[in-house]
Amino acid sequence: HLGFGRDVKEPGRYSKLTPIHAWQIDAPSRQSKYMLERQDIQQNLTMISGADGMGVPTLNTKLDSPASQLGVDSSVNEKFLLHGTQPERVMAILNNGMNERFSGGHFGKGIYLAEDAAKMDQYGTSDTRESEGPPGLHQCLYASHGIEHPGRVYYAFICRTTLGFPVCTKDGQVDIRNPEQAVFAGSDQRELAAIPKVDPPIPYNAMIVETGPAAEGYALVRHREFVVFHAIQILPEFLIAYKRE
Repeated sequence: HLGFGRDVKEPGRYSKLTPIHAWQIDAPSRQSKYMLERQDIQQNLTMISGADGMGVPTLNTKLDSPASQLGVDSSVNEKFLLHGTQPERVMAILNNGMNERFSGGHFGKGIYLAEDAAKMDQYGTSDTRESEGPPGLHQCLYASHGIEHPGRVYYAFICRTTLGFPVCTKDGQVDIRNPEQAVFAGSDQRELAAIPKVDPPIPYNAMIVETGPAAEGYALVRHREFVVFHAIQILPEFLIAYKRE
């Protein structure tokens, strides 16, 4: 399952991904903003749960077991998810966090996250010792810590993410449970639709593109994708450097 797929940025032949280094990200101000947003989503979910016939869906991901060791709030469907990226974008994310304004893909203009390392890896491009990397990257990650650059590596963020009340879809267009319900509020695909039967209106907090047979209308066969349209719901907590082997 490695090295091929629609979103692969740097193809290759390899059979495993090996973590080499990890850094914990210290960003107190972004953490405070994230926690305030999580609190707002919690209040909305409480209101939704009180609505007639409504219930907040319970989500499971492949990373739930290790995530439980880091502490997550299941009442808001808080998860740890993976975000593969290119070396040129690492410093911006470290300094400023995620930014949905510079993001996009097949399922709207949001930030794409994964539960599968194979999917995360598709978005990465390599950073080598000889390349010197983008300005400040090697100094920040390696030289300042007395670490020698390990050679060709790829980068991924491990992100604490509040999914809240998500909409699930086969194709990124309509609700999997109600095919007549569009998932987006508008044609620009920047905002998700309002949750049905909730007044005042509250939009879905995230979109999950499910996997299944193409013959049944599924756009994805191998890996689910998680798309968040407001970066404040995502807190990158760790950066990983890994090798393809």
